[in-house]
Amino acid sequence: MNSLDCICFGSIILDYRKRLTSQKEKIDNQPLELVYDKLDFTIGGISILAIVLSRMGFKVAVAGQAGKDIPGYGIKTFLENNHGVNTEAVRLIDEPTSHSIINLTSTERYIKHNIGANMTLDWDDATMAFIRKTKPALLTVGYAGLLPEMDRDNGEKIADLFASVKKSGVKTALDTHTMNDDYSMLVKPLRRTDIFFCNATEGKQISGRNNPREMLMAIIESFPADDADKYRIMGITLPDGVYIAYGNINGYNSGFVPSPWHTEKPHDLTGAGDAFRAGFYAYLIKNMSSFDNGTFTWQDAGMLGNLTASIMITQGYESIRQYPNMLTLACYQKSQFAPDAGK
Repeated sequence: MNSLDCICFGSIILDYRKRLTSQKEKIDNQPLELVYDKLDFTIGGISILAIVLSRMGFKVAVAGQAGKDIPGYGIKTFLENNHGVNTEAVRLIDEPTSHSIINLTSTERYIKHNIGANMTLDWDDATMAFIRKTKPALLTVGYAGLLPEMDRDNGEKIADLFASVKKSGVKTALDTHTMNDDYSMLVKPLRRTDIFFCNATEGKQISGRNNPREMLMAIIESFPADDADKYRIMGITLPDGVYIAYGNINGYNSGFVPSPWHTEKPHDLTGAGDAFRAGFYAYLIKNMSSFDNGTFTWQDAGMLGNLTASIMITQGYESIRQYPNMLTLACYQKSQFAPDAGK
């Protein structure tokens, strides 16, 4: 029996979020001139996913590295005491806790990462011992592109980690950081990834295509699964919904799942992707057998992801409810889907 629903392995980050009251237009790619009215210090990285899943009632652990400093001890204590997240696999090391500076407008984010303790993060025998002990249904890694040791050699270490856990029936999920153009760290792990979502900016860079459906099909074709007969799911997240493809070597069922909760004026875009994944993963964890036999209702999973992301960017994670309540609200609002709409 699983003692954990999900292990969130990867970047542990302290965010410095600056909210903007005004800004001048960017000229010739020069930095923005910003005027701030608020500065927030909050948890970022893979911990956001863990917090949202925990608030939905799932048993979650974070695995990674932070510094032996105030942010490191603070994040670990906050996850444990405030959200019931297992941090047994969080190591505190003699490097500063990684942090990000995020400049926020109502529609965009400008992020600068300082990698810190995440620079040397790798998995080892202790990581595998923790996974064997807790028997998670899902292992998710985030973020490819911000884990230099794991990213080396086309993401070989992420791929090896996935290969090791899949032998025990653990599902694998991967998230990537938005890079300029180099996504070589996805080459090896995507072939061993069961669930992968990226945004349209990332999808365009990875696939070289402009249309979300074409992006998705190109990614599937470029990164065929090592276990081709097993089902997997991939998607492109958009502000107003998500394009999803679910299938195996015999073909993929795909379509766009619109979000009834889409708003042009979010409170804070930070964490939208993690919140979407939390909602989607929650549905997956509850319906794992259908995922494996080809009957997974990916439309409902996409709708729950849309709802969770919408709550995150308009109200914050404090408004995330338990899974049954979230699912009821998501399915109540379910609208018509457009298979292969080519959005």
